[in-house]
Amino acid sequence: MTPPPRRRLGALLLVIAGAIGCIHLYGRDSIDEGDNLAAGMLIARGWVLYRDIFSHHFPFAYYWSALVAALCGPSLLAWRLSQLLFQLAAFGTAMWLTPFPIAIGIAAVVWRALSPANLSNMVLYHNFTAAALLLVGTLTVAIASGSLRPDRRHRAALSVGAIIAILSDPLAVYPVLLSLAVLALTAGARFSLRIGVAVAAAMALTAGYLWGSGALGAFTHDVLRFNAEVYAKYTRVDPFPLWRTAQVAATGLDVFDARWRNVSLALPRLIEPDRWIFTGLLLRLAVIGASAMLVQRRRVTAAIYLYLFAALLLAGIGDERFRANAFVLVALFAAGGLVSGEWRRDAAAPRAATRGVLAVTRLVVAAMLLWVVASDLRVSLTHVDRLSYAHNFGDYEQRAGTITRWRCDRDDVALAYYPADPLMHVFTGMPPVSRYLFMLPWVAEVGQPDVLASLPTTDAVVSIDLSGDVWGYRTRDYLAPMVQFLDTRYVKVADGLWVSPRLAHGCAQ
Repeated sequence: MTPPPRRRLGALLLVIAGAIGCIHLYGRDSIDEGDNLAAGMLIARGWVLYRDIFSHHFPFAYYWSALVAALCGPSLLAWRLSQLLFQLAAFGTAMWLTPFPIAIGIAAVVWRALSPANLSNMVLYHNFTAAALLLVGTLTVAIASGSLRPDRRHRAALSVGAIIAILSDPLAVYPVLLSLAVLALTAGARFSLRIGVAVAAAMALTAGYLWGSGALGAFTHDVLRFNAEVYAKYTRVDPFPLWRTAQVAATGLDVFDARWRNVSLALPRLIEPDRWIFTGLLLRLAVIGASAMLVQRRRVTAAIYLYLFAALLLAGIGDERFRANAFVLVALFAAGGLVSGEWRRDAAAPRAATRGVLAVTRLVVAAMLLWVVASDLRVSLTHVDRLSYAHNFGDYEQRAGTITRWRCDRDDVALAYYPADPLMHVFTGMPPVSRYLFMLPWVAEVGQPDVLASLPTTDAVVSIDLSGDVWGYRTRDYLAPMVQFLDTRYVKVADGLWVSPRLAHGCAQ
C-alpha cells in the first residue's frame, strides 16, 4: 500500500496539472482536431462514420467527440474540457492502482505544460492513445517489477486502456501485445489471457457495430486499403514496424540523433517541440536511466519491458510532434520515477558511489523538468492573450459569418471548405457536400470525383484556398478539376468562394 503522504502529493500534482490544463484549454487549433470535432458533430446528428463521413483513422476519437456533442452540443469548451478530464482520469487511475503516484504526477504536470507545443490539450487520437498507453505501461511496469500484486482492478484497467489505445490508433497493438507477453510472464498466463480476450471482444463488438450500421465496407476501404494504397505514397506508413523498432532499440532510442541537440534555453518553435535537449534528448535519456535503475534493482524483465515499450512507441507511432505524444508521456513517467525515487523504495540501500550517481541524476532531471514547466509558464503569462478563445478562434467566427450569409437562412445548404479546415463545419453548423470534410492531396485522389458528382445536385457554398500548398502540392493544381467545374457551373462571389446558382440568385446579400 502506498503511504498516504505520497498519495496526497500525487493528488496535489494532479490538481496542478489540471490547473495548467485549464490555462491552455483554448490554445491553438489543428486540422486533425477539426476533423474529429466536425465528424463528432455530424455523428451526433445521425450521420454514420465511414459510411457517411470519410476517415482513414480508427474511430475512438470520433465517437468520443460525438458523445460530448450529444450531451453538451457542439461546444469547443466541452470538447477540450472532456479531453483534459479524460487524461486526468487516466493519470488518477494509474496513481490509484500503482505505487508510483509522484512519478505519474510529475509526468502529468510536465505533460500539461508542454500542451501548447505538443497539442496535448486537443481532441486528437494521439492524446487518447498516449493517456491509455500510459495506464497500460505504468501498470505493467509495476507488476513486472514486483511492486504490486495484480487483481481484478488492475486487469480491468489494463483491459480498458488497451481497448482505448487500439481503437484510437491500430499501431498501439504492438505495445499492447508486448505488455500482454510481459504480463503472462510475471502475472500469469491466465491474467494476461483474460485481458487479451476482453480486447478481442471489444474489437469484435466494434466490427459488429460497423457491420450493423452499414459502415464495415467503407471502414475496410478507407482505413485499410486507402492507407496502404494511397496514403503510403505521400508519407511513411509502416504497419509492421518491427525492424524499425529493432533499429531504435539498438541505437539507444535514437539518442544520438542530431535533432535532439538544440541546447538553447528557450523553448524551440512550436512546430518542433521535440528538437530540444529538455525534451527530445532528456526523455530518451530518462527511459535509458530508468531502465538502468530497474536493472540495478535486478528487475530485468521490467527494465527490458520499459525500454522496448518506448522503442515501439517511437518506431510504430511517431518520434516527433504530436505523433510522439505516447512516447513523451511514457518517458515523462520514467523521468518522474528517476526524480521521485519511487522505483527504488523496496530496494536495498545502494553503495556510496551509487548513491552519488543517483543523487546527481535526480537533481539534473528534476532541474530540467522544472525548466520546461517554468518556460511554459513564463511564455503563457507573458502572452496570456494568445491562450484566449478570441485569439485562437475569433477568425473562425468571422469566416463563418461570411459563409453563413450565403446559406439564405436554409438548413439544407452544404459546405465544402478545402483543402482542409473541417472546424468550419462546426462554426457554421453546415454539413459537408459529400463524405469528405477535407481535401488534402491524398484524399483528392479518391474524394474529388465524389465531390464533383455531388455539387451539381446540391445547394452549397464552396471555399478553396487557391494559394494553398500541402507538402509541395499546390491546391490550384491538384484541385484544378473542381475549380474548373466551379468556374463554369457555380457563381463566384469572392476570390476562392463560390455558391450554387440558386443560392446566388435567391439570396439578397
